[in-house]
This record gives sequence, structure tokens and C-alpha cells, in this order.
Amino acid sequence: MKKKNVLKHIKDYQAFIKTQTSKNLKAMRFDGGGEYIDHEVIDYLKSCGIQYEITAAHSPAQNSIAERLNYTLIEHAHAMMLKHNILYFLWPEAVAYAYYLKNRSPTQALKEFIIPEEAFTGKKPDISMLQEFRVKC
Repeated sequence: MKKKNVLKHIKDYQAFIKTQTSKNLKAMRFDGGGEYIDHEVIDYLKSCGIQYEITAAHSPAQNSIAERLNYTLIEHAHAMMLKHNILYFLWPEAVAYAYYLKNRSPTQALKEFIIPEEAFTGKKPDISMLQEFRVKC
């Protein structure tokens, strides 16, 4: 994402949240590297009453939950590829599928034992067509 597009993406995301959930965006967290945040973005967030946090630059430890999720997704994708002896040009698809499965699995991060998509939309996703990775088409 180019720096000049950050504010547009924030506004688009804010509109998406409002349309999908009828709720307002309350807070955002940014990497302190400086590539995503500037005075224009900060002024916009303040004008909307959106809290923002900026982590220390180049310190993934401050965002440990996201870093752990990234690590877990990479490990799941790697395991799926090893199990089925798949070539690494399909790496993006394996990571995308691992992410897809993660979003359709219950999580302890929510107060209720529900799927993240269900918490967001209020509806259970249809998983009847879910298949094992590398099913022949």
C-alpha cells in the first residue's frame, strides 16, 4: 500500500465496518515505522473520535498477537504442503487456505466459543463445502 493511499484505505475500512455491523470504528493500531501514519491520518482519526496507537518502530513484540497468528498461519500452510508434497509455487494458496480455515474455527479470544466470522456478521458461515487442502478438481 502506498503512503498516499493510507487515508483512503482507512476511510474505506471505516465505511465497511459501519455498513456491515452498524457499529463505528473505535480504535486502530499502527506500526511505528512511519510508512502508514502521518499528520493527515492522525488529524482524520482525531476528527472521527477514533483512538489510535503507534507501536515502537521495528518491534514486532509489541504486536505479539498478530505476530503469533502470522507464525501459526505459516506453520499450517507449511504442514499442508509437506503432507501433500506440493510444490512451493502454490505457497500463496496454502497460506490463504490456512487463513480461511482459521476464520472458520472457534477461538478463545471471543467471550463466546464462536467463529470470528459469526462474531462479525452475526451469522454462522456455511462450511458444508469445506474440503481438505489439495483435493483434486
